[in-house]
Amino acid sequence: MVALAQRNRVYFGRHEEGILESPFAGNLVDICPTGVFTDKTFKKHFTRKWDLETAPSVCTQCSYGCHVLPAARYNELRRVTPHYNEAVNGYFICDRGRFGYSYHSGPTRLREPMRRTDTERQSLTRQQAWQELKQIALTDTGIAGIGSPRASLETNYALRKLVGTKNFSTGLAHLEQTTVQAGLKIYQQKGLQVPELTDIEAADVIVVFGCDVTAELPRADLAVRQAVRNGAKLFIASVRLTALDEIATARASCDPASLLELVTACRQKQTSKETKDSLAPQIAAALQQAKRPLFITGPLQAGSALGASVAELIDSLQTTEGVPSFLFAFAEANSVGVGLLGGETIEAILERIEAGEIQKLIVAENDLFVRALDRRRLLQALEKLETLIVLDHTESETIAHSDLAIPVATQVEATGLWVSATGRAARAYAVYRPEPWIPAAWQVLGELGSTKTESETEAETTPDDLLFQLAQGVTLFQPVLNLAHAKEWKEAGQKIPRLSARASGRTALPVWKDIRQHPRPPQDTETPFSFSMEGYSRGISSDLIPRFWAPNWNSQEAINKYQTGSSGVCLIGTLKTNAAGPVDAKSFREGTARAPVAERIPCATRRGSDQLLLVPVAEIFGSERFSRLSPTIAELTPNPYLELHPQTAKRFKLTAGQLCKVSWDHADATLTVCMNESLAPDVGAVPAGFAETGYLQHPTGAKLTPLTGAKN
Repeated sequence: MVALAQRNRVYFGRHEEGILESPFAGNLVDICPTGVFTDKTFKKHFTRKWDLETAPSVCTQCSYGCHVLPAARYNELRRVTPHYNEAVNGYFICDRGRFGYSYHSGPTRLREPMRRTDTERQSLTRQQAWQELKQIALTDTGIAGIGSPRASLETNYALRKLVGTKNFSTGLAHLEQTTVQAGLKIYQQKGLQVPELTDIEAADVIVVFGCDVTAELPRADLAVRQAVRNGAKLFIASVRLTALDEIATARASCDPASLLELVTACRQKQTSKETKDSLAPQIAAALQQAKRPLFITGPLQAGSALGASVAELIDSLQTTEGVPSFLFAFAEANSVGVGLLGGETIEAILERIEAGEIQKLIVAENDLFVRALDRRRLLQALEKLETLIVLDHTESETIAHSDLAIPVATQVEATGLWVSATGRAARAYAVYRPEPWIPAAWQVLGELGSTKTESETEAETTPDDLLFQLAQGVTLFQPVLNLAHAKEWKEAGQKIPRLSARASGRTALPVWKDIRQHPRPPQDTETPFSFSMEGYSRGISSDLIPRFWAPNWNSQEAINKYQTGSSGVCLIGTLKTNAAGPVDAKSFREGTARAPVAERIPCATRRGSDQLLLVPVAEIFGSERFSRLSPTIAELTPNPYLELHPQTAKRFKLTAGQLCKVSWDHADATLTVCMNESLAPDVGAVPAGFAETGYLQHPTGAKLTPLTGAKN
């Protein structure tokens, strides 16, 4: 944007024509005071911003955990804006988190309980569904539960408490869980620092191995760019070009095996003074001079073995003057949370079903078909069950196979705790009450638990109750008690209003369903907030601020106002159980802060002579499946593809635009061939997290079968 002035006139415009292609373009709406930039998705269901119902929350579209302010009107989410947090996202969020919210009220929502019969699915009343659920809860044996890395910590803990620790699964497949545990084990190293936003911006050397930062940790992209503007050197080694390559000091295209070899070469050259043009000597030379080095990696392109190798490289930094930072791109919003909570893998539960030990299964906010490598095995195991109960908010294949499906609230309709990729635990509060009312998954599971014990004193009536029990049982989570605000919280006898003081038509809001007067809004018995415009909103802590207001200066859509503060608590410090105190550069250089590196989890890095090594690559628009349900994000999502280097395509006799059948493990897909000269040779790239590519999340060998014709 540029400003042009003529006498007392100021014109705002753009310095060139064309589409603004940036995954952060939506931030222009927040900072434009005049209304030149507007949110078209907001205008489709336009609402004056002072009529919006808001509450502090956490974005769940990736694992970075940006703090946001979702806003609703008439029990429907209308927009998402940033909630300032200096440790996480500052004033900005990415467009995936901003515009990918339509699924909360979209056609795929599960709105009523469903029972499967031999021929069809039948709707149930809530009373009927509850009676069936209670019968299951009274079962003492043969029942297990599968949680989810996209569900809140309260939901996962309530499920574990209901079925027992030995019968609880984190909802992660074996490869996913070992990858998460490997990342957490690296975080445990006392010589490492997990960076916050300001740490990334202050880094002087940044090395990215096998990770597309823009697509996997979008907000970290802007922080890396700021670091480069501050003078940092940026080195990138990945399977193909990324958005950050344009500002990189040097970069290289590597297949998974070459990535591992590159990290080893960097470690071996730490004491070398070679200055060849290859990437390893350049990285090694830069690291020898670095005071605040930062390493970023992820599991997609070479598995957890890459993280273990990077940890060894960090251990070899004997000449650094500062403490190195390490950031791991965990896959989902609460991957770290369930990783810290612990539990069995999905495969372990399937084995017990196959052995006849488990007859009843409860699945909370998870689609098992997204995670199962062997679809046939999963189907056979589910058929052996007496009862499959699924609690979820969106239609899925697992729901289609369930005997009883229970609708639960989405992340903006329920209060819950989330742990980000940096280990920061933060609270997301319910923004509005869905109509008709739908309970949170932790509420359903908590009430089932109290029914099973027949003790009203143990009933989990609020998320704080669950947090207190969790902290008592797992000392690692004791810091989260700092995030618990008593449900009786009041200042000057009032709670914090979700609606602004200028909200209009409060008593007229329900007339679309009932023309009678409704003078009393719903009561919130779980949080410090009220579903009202009346309340106390001055001088409250930053994690409870529901909106930022400057009515004499802001445009209709802008939110600019100076903000400060940080919220959430970091759990990584509690992971370093053997630490004798804070990490400093001296203890790191002397090696006294070292810990064993994470084990290497086997990963496909080579292929057979007749195979291609298939590598999943993240897309900022499309790889997160719930945001993809939003029409705005769907428009930007690429069609499923198979990217090949021209030489690789020639070897397999494929041309651009041709259809090709790709077969791997227990899956196959028909994809359109695309050429990409930046791609490593003898590697095929497919979009990660797409249903069309089997939700592939790790490198694997694949066979290619050319098909005639091109895809329209």
